[in-house]
This record gives sequence, structure tokens and C-alpha cells, in this order.
Amino acid sequence: MNEKSQEKFELSEKIRAVRRLKKLLGRSFYSFIGRFGKPTTVQLAAVEPILSGKNVLLVAPTASGKTEAVLAPVVERIARGCRDSLSVLYIVPTRALANNLLQRMAPPLDHLSFRTATKHSDSPHISLPLDFLITTPESLDSLLCRRPHFFQRLRAVIVDEVHVLDGTCRGDQLRVLLSRLGKTSRISPLQIILVSASVHDPQVIAERYVTDPTVIEIKESRQWELCFFHSLEDFVKCVRHRRLRKILCFCNYRESAEQTAKNLHSLLPSYPVFVHHGSLSRSKRLETEDALRHSPVSICVATSTLEVGIDIGNIDFILLVEVPWSASSMMQRVGRGNRRSRNILAGALIRSRTEKEILTAMHDAIFQGVLEPVEYHPDPGVIVQQIFSCAFQFRNGVSHDYLASVLSPLCASSRLLTYVDFLCESGWLVPHRGKLFASEKLMNLGERGKIHSNIPDGAALSVIDSTTQKVIGRIDGNFDEVFILARRAWKVVKVDGRCVYVRPYHGKASPASFIPRRNRSSFNRILPPSLREEDH
Repeated sequence: MNEKSQEKFELSEKIRAVRRLKKLLGRSFYSFIGRFGKPTTVQLAAVEPILSGKNVLLVAPTASGKTEAVLAPVVERIARGCRDSLSVLYIVPTRALANNLLQRMAPPLDHLSFRTATKHSDSPHISLPLDFLITTPESLDSLLCRRPHFFQRLRAVIVDEVHVLDGTCRGDQLRVLLSRLGKTSRISPLQIILVSASVHDPQVIAERYVTDPTVIEIKESRQWELCFFHSLEDFVKCVRHRRLRKILCFCNYRESAEQTAKNLHSLLPSYPVFVHHGSLSRSKRLETEDALRHSPVSICVATSTLEVGIDIGNIDFILLVEVPWSASSMMQRVGRGNRRSRNILAGALIRSRTEKEILTAMHDAIFQGVLEPVEYHPDPGVIVQQIFSCAFQFRNGVSHDYLASVLSPLCASSRLLTYVDFLCESGWLVPHRGKLFASEKLMNLGERGKIHSNIPDGAALSVIDSTTQKVIGRIDGNFDEVFILARRAWKVVKVDGRCVYVRPYHGKASPASFIPRRNRSSFNRILPPSLREEDH
């Protein structure tokens, strides 16, 4: 077959595949896929396995149409039957992603008469009836404890950006929650779909969360080269020379994000400069995201908060201000650029020859498909947290067999006895007639909503603008009388309890320091002493 004949054959195959997809997705094709033109490679590969009800891990790069590839067949499958309660649960790692996803997906879901909502700490109330719920692991934990009947007719669970959660205490919590959902739903089997960027060993990750998974992996198809800058001044020359309009810069630390934003504002005064990180208030982050979506010219300096797929419009250039934590992180960050193009423009600041060598090696590893392995060990604190959560859910007592079953992803039944005995001795659990009951102090903790999150509570102070009384953000570490937060300088007016009242300040200032959060469960403090020693 000559080259021309080969091209004709491939084209006719694609046309047949699209026609087949339209036929399979009779209700949902135009709502989720057709409105963007032709289906992507990811969509052509993922629709049939998901539509047939298989447990799937879909691994594909940013901006490849993963969300639509998953939602179209799930919605099609659910729409064919009778919907009388919550049918689809969509789990995301952050509240920002939940809000953004609702904004993007509400129109096509509404068009197909799917009643949709979000549930997280910033949006705690939901209205019934409901077909489709977007939530975080922590809010799912709370809802499962308080309203387990919501999930009795659940048919599908989608976990987005699973690579962000996997290998952390939140990922371990999710593994147990999926097990609990499987026992709560009367629809069997419960379909679980995982969505991820590229990872080292997709099969291993898939098997941590589901049984008998089908792994669909689409390799990176977009091309990018990394150019290097020795200073921000060099980068600014590139911005002016190439007439770049929208730029996203990534830092590893909140302090460096604030400092970089301040420096860029001085070097490029004609550009609106924004900052985005986890210590800013929700309203500040939403304000930034909205500005980026609608501003034709802007610069945003972010930490990993913008690594995940929040819609901020098309970005002309990605700048890595610091060496990313891993090749996977680098791929996620650079993948945020030029979403409408096959070619991504990206650069990196380098301070030494070693940094250049590391970045080059990461770049080469990405395009050779060789990502670094991540060593995994279950977090023992999550076992304590989930025992508390189950005891709080089952007011009439929970059996050891149930706990052993749902906690089997994290620990063996024999070791579970060590946890249970210690929690009984410590006054958290009360054994009675072969069941375990939550003690009064555990019930009080549960009623205050303090048992659903493994994320450690830092000793953070709320920063409040004394002129408007609005919360600007939170600081965990040291701060001077004058400091930078949300790319502005503030002067401390007073400190009252856990609140720092400030007013705008004009002059020199340094960013407040932020203490990094430990990636261990906050419930490690309640481990049995023998297991606590093992953990260390």
C-alpha cells in the first residue's frame, strides 16, 4: 500500500470510528463531544469500555478531552435507565476544581436533564433531588456518615486527577471510601472510573482503587521544547520580543510565588500580575481565575494549585520558576500551556548548570515515556480516621468484620485488632455485644465535623483587610510588621487571637513565610504506640 492509499485508509477508518461513536452515544454525543468538532484520540479509545460498564483507568495528557471522554459514556449509560436518586459521583482533589467543573459541565448535563451540584466545605448544602454530585474525599466522608441513603442507587464513581491523591493520606482515605460506597450502593457492581495524567505504572495505581481494571493510556502527542533563562530580566526580554500575552509561571513555594509576582510587576508594569496559591482566600483565588479567563493580557504566578485542570483560558507561555518536584509534575505544569495548539511554548529559570541538567533529564524522560517510580506505603493514621468515621456512621454499632472488609486495602484483619484494642483502651470506642460503638468523646468530635479530614490543621492565622473586613488569606509561619500576600504589601494593624488585621501599605516588603503541610494523616497522633514507632 503506497503512502496516499495509506492516508485514505486511515481517514476512512477515522470516519467509521466517529460514526460508530455517534451511534453509541445517541443522547450524549453532541452535548459532550460534537460541540468541539471531531472526537479526540482519548475519546475514541475510552467510550466503548466505559459504556460497557468496565472499571477503567484513563491516562492521558492535559487538554486531551479526558473529561468528555469519561462523562459522555457514563451519562449515556445512566440516561438509558430510570433515574430516581443520585446516580453519578464525581470526586476531585480540590474545591476549586469542583467549582470549575460544575461551571463547565452544568450546561451539557442540564441539557440532558441531569440535576447537578457540588458539595464541599465552601458549598456545604445540597438540594434534592439530585442525579450528579461533584465533591472532594473529605466531603464525601462527611456525607457518607450523615446521609448514607443518598448512595443507595449510586451507579458510577469518577475520580478525577487521581495522581494528585495517590500515595497520600487522602488517596488512602479514598480507597476505603470507595470500598464503603460499594457496600452502600444497591446497584451491583458499582462502576469506578479513574482519570489521571501520565504516571509511572498505571496498572499498579489502578489496582489500588478497583478490581479488574481496564487501563487506557494515551501517550503525549503535543510537542514542546524548553528554553532556558538565567534571570527574570532575560525572560522579560523574551516576553517583549515574542509579544507574549498570557503567561503562567509555576513556583514550588508560596513565598517564591509572592516574590516572583512582585518582581514581575516591577519588570512588566503594563501587565496585570496575579498570584494563586493555597494560602489565599477562596474569594481571592476565584477572582484570579476569573480574571485569567477573561483578560487578554496577564501574568499569573502559581504553586501546584493551578497544576490541575481549572479552566483559565488559553495560555501563551509556561515559565518554570523553580525545578518541579518530579517529571510528572513538570509534565502537568507545562501541559497547561497552549491548550488549542499541538505545540507548547515553555521555559525555565536556571540558577546553575545542575538545574539545567535536571530539567533536561526530566524533559527527555517525559518524551521517552519513562516517569519516575513512586514508592508507596499506606498511611496508618488513615486507618484510625476511617475507624472513627465508620463508628460515627453506624450509630447502632459497627462489626469487626465490616471494618476488616472496608479497611483491607490498608491493613490486614489481624493488625486491625491492634488498632481496635488501643482505641477501646483510649476511650474512643466502646465494645458491646460483639460490636463497636463510638464513645461520647468520639461522637462529640464527629458532631463538630472533625473526623472527616486527614489533612493536618496548621496553626494558621487569618489575614483580614481592616479597611474592608475581607479575608485575604492565611499565613502559617513568621511574618514581619510589613509583608506581602496576594501580591500586595500589607502593614499589621493588630493581632487578635487567630486573626491578623492589616491595611494596604506602599513601600518595600518581603513575602510572609509559609510552613509546608506534612503529607501525613493528622490522625497519626492517635496511633497505638508500637505502630507509631514503626511509622517513624
